[in-house]
Amino acid sequence: MPLQYLSDNKGNTTAVLVPIDQWHQITKLVEQSTTAPDKKKLLKGIKDALHEVKLIEAGKKKATTLKAFLDEL
Repeated sequence: MPLQYLSDNKGNTTAVLVPIDQWHQITKLVEQSTTAPDKKKLLKGIKDALHEVKLIEAGKKKATTLKAFLDEL
C-alpha cells in the first residue's frame, strides 16, 4: 500500500496515511535515534557534573553561583 495524503478543502496536505509495517519501521528508527544517544548524553553529563563537584570540593575549581550558571544558559 503506498502512502496516502489527506487534504483540506483548499488543497493543503493535512495528513499522511502510512502502511502499518512502514510505521513500525519509522517509529523503531526514531526511538533508536532519540533514546540511545540522549541516554548516553545524559549519563555523560551527570558523570561530568559529579567530577566537577569533586574538583570544587577539593579546591581545584572555583564554584559558580546559581545565578551565574543560569545566566550562561
